[in-house]
Amino acid sequence: MKRVATVFVLGLVLSATVPANALEPRGTLYAFFATWCVPCRAELPEIDEINHKYAPLGLKVVLVSIDSPSSASELPGFLAQYGITTPWILDSESELLVRFNPTGGVPFTVLLDPKGRKVYARSGYEPGDEAHLAAAIEELLGPAEKADAGDLEGVPIGQEVHGNLTVRGLGLWRHSKFDATGDGDLGGIVTRIEPQLRFGPHSVSARMDSVILGDEVDGSSADLRLERFLVDLDFRSVRLRAGDNYIQFGRGMSLSLRRVDTLGTDTSLRGGRLDVKSGIFRATAVGGVVNPQNFDPIDMRILGDLKDWITGIELRILPRQGMEVGAYAVAAGLPGAAPDGGDILWAVGGGSTSLDFGKVRVGAEGAAGLRRGFATRDETPWGVTGSISSDIGPVTWLVEGKYYRHWNLGRPDRVLAYHEPATLERADQQIPGNEDSHGWRTRLDWLATPNLTFYANGLLYWYSVNGSSPLFDGGAWQKGRAWHAYGGFDLKAGDNSTIQVAGGYRDENAPDGADSVNLWHLDFDATFPISRMFSMTLSLNHVSETKVTFSAHDFVRGLATVGLAWPGKGSIAFLYGYSTEIPANPTHYPGGEVKVVLPLGGELRVFGGMLAGGRVCVSGTCRDLPPFEGARLDLVLNL
Repeated sequence: MKRVATVFVLGLVLSATVPANALEPRGTLYAFFATWCVPCRAELPEIDEINHKYAPLGLKVVLVSIDSPSSASELPGFLAQYGITTPWILDSESELLVRFNPTGGVPFTVLLDPKGRKVYARSGYEPGDEAHLAAAIEELLGPAEKADAGDLEGVPIGQEVHGNLTVRGLGLWRHSKFDATGDGDLGGIVTRIEPQLRFGPHSVSARMDSVILGDEVDGSSADLRLERFLVDLDFRSVRLRAGDNYIQFGRGMSLSLRRVDTLGTDTSLRGGRLDVKSGIFRATAVGGVVNPQNFDPIDMRILGDLKDWITGIELRILPRQGMEVGAYAVAAGLPGAAPDGGDILWAVGGGSTSLDFGKVRVGAEGAAGLRRGFATRDETPWGVTGSISSDIGPVTWLVEGKYYRHWNLGRPDRVLAYHEPATLERADQQIPGNEDSHGWRTRLDWLATPNLTFYANGLLYWYSVNGSSPLFDGGAWQKGRAWHAYGGFDLKAGDNSTIQVAGGYRDENAPDGADSVNLWHLDFDATFPISRMFSMTLSLNHVSETKVTFSAHDFVRGLATVGLAWPGKGSIAFLYGYSTEIPANPTHYPGGEVKVVLPLGGELRVFGGMLAGGRVCVSGTCRDLPPFEGARLDLVLNL
């Protein structure tokens, strides 16, 4: 409810089942979060308290981050900022996301019994939700004060077959997007059906998408297809997956295909994947055809399939806990993707390492290769990234940097990246000319008191518009420059109220030295209970910006939200957006949303009104949303 702009871009639904292990505790709780997720900051301390209370009684609690490579290095500092000690993992290949999370968004919490069956799930977070979660845990484990510490051994999982079915329906009517050349009413019905069947550690899953669109401008269109399928056979030391795979090599600098449902980004590799484990050694081999999501929920259109292919192999060594060294090779072919309609071929090889010494964490990756077809001559893309973070008492300090040359391993005509930037990006900004950029950033997180945290971040980078470098090509480098400083604090009061304030300033110069973008931004989010049954949410996101194209253009944009939530039942929110960026569009954007909570993480959402659109970024991945006037209904059912 707090990031209400994402109402328009909610991703489609994922199935939710459980990865089986040979031995499980009396219950398992997975809590999905991200560093850029505002409600997660209020929920994580509650999950941490639940872990401290119920872990000794047989509950396994795991925090699951869906952060991309651009924000993953912030995770230790982010969690230390809130004093979180619960174990956490990074879901870099969206594996847990597609198994557990029916909406693809965060926060999301799911509770499983010892046999991997869902007994409770919740999407979103409002103060008071933790009481419903605790009740479900005690129903599964028995009340905390009555638990017998002698009965807390793991319970073997049976081999019986069990399944899960997730269904989502989306109804949409858009009256206007305020575009004089392509405006008009649009109506659509989108349905997704995702069955999954598990037998011990093995599973079979699929996803069927149905889309019917009626567009006053472009006419009607329809599509029905098997969008995803996967056969997963896990034999402990050998795992074979055939179908649609998500994949990341190293830290994601050269190859990363995953889901970002908030942006409607979902690209898999349809083919085969083989994972082999032997002692301290790990090997992964993949090959197949790139399979992006055919229905684009942002632009509301149906896209065709691609024939792009990718193949690669990665070898990793884990000599001790907290240490990993890997090397990989990747090759790809992109038919018809070149500016002249020709093919693009590229191959890269690289390596990555990560070291965790407890108080100090170091990570690095480097790669180089050859690309043909993108330009008039062969290019040699290469890049290096690195980060180091350390804990100094209550302070966590992060420093990271990168140097990219021609580093664009994707399809330019469909704006599809088959890798992700590893450093420097902020959640709501995007580096121009990222494929030829270098720079650094630093961040400090300070846990001042158990309930008060401060953070500050500064970044500086340069980027090229013609791909030249004075260090390696000779001559002068025509380059732009950008710096961004921001910080904030989070406060949690004793009555479960939270206040989060952040602000900063950004400045970009064009390659000729002239001003390009200047902006300052302010974010305010607060939640507080107003009775034993209800809580209130307030938020404001404001940007004042000067953008220079042919002439300087000053404008403001923002979104204010007031919401009332009944934990475990639903919520209602009133929105007021504003934007003076495009004079031909409206300035004021009112709207409202009603949410009804359904069992096992299901929900019903109804939105009506106007949204200003604009750029939305998640962990350095950005998309431009068109303005919107109309209504939409989202229904998620988990069976």
